[in-house]
Amino acid sequence: MTPEEFQKKMEKSQPRMMKLLAKEMKKVGLKIEKEAKTNATYFPRVRTGRLRSSINSKVIDFQGSPRILTQAGKGSAVKYAAFVEFGTEDPEPPRLFYSKQLNGFRYASKGIKPRLFVGHAVEKERRDMPAILKKLMKLTLVGN
Repeated sequence: MTPEEFQKKMEKSQPRMMKLLAKEMKKVGLKIEKEAKTNATYFPRVRTGRLRSSINSKVIDFQGSPRILTQAGKGSAVKYAAFVEFGTEDPEPPRLFYSKQLNGFRYASKGIKPRLFVGHAVEKERRDMPAILKKLMKLTLVGN
């Protein structure tokens, strides 16, 4: 196949490719959402389930190409989702105190460590993207 033939074939198949890409991205978005909800179940540990249920993923159109948008806490009562995901700074250095329950000394901090429950899910699915794109290109150029 010459470069000109390839160019012509790509232009002809672009609408089909974008449709297939959006379909594949919806599948990937659902996988990300599932993995993020699983992550939010164990780290941080579920107390009420509101954080986990606020996680959603959808495919949006961004400048003519589909993108996956996964977010937690948007439009709900879960205002703390960003703090759990990215953590917070500790305004004071950790202090040493005696704990009766632990029967010893330990350090306490007021900050929250980042949990990255959505970030880890995105990273896990990002590794599979080249294989998905390769399959998509093959479907578009060669056909079924």
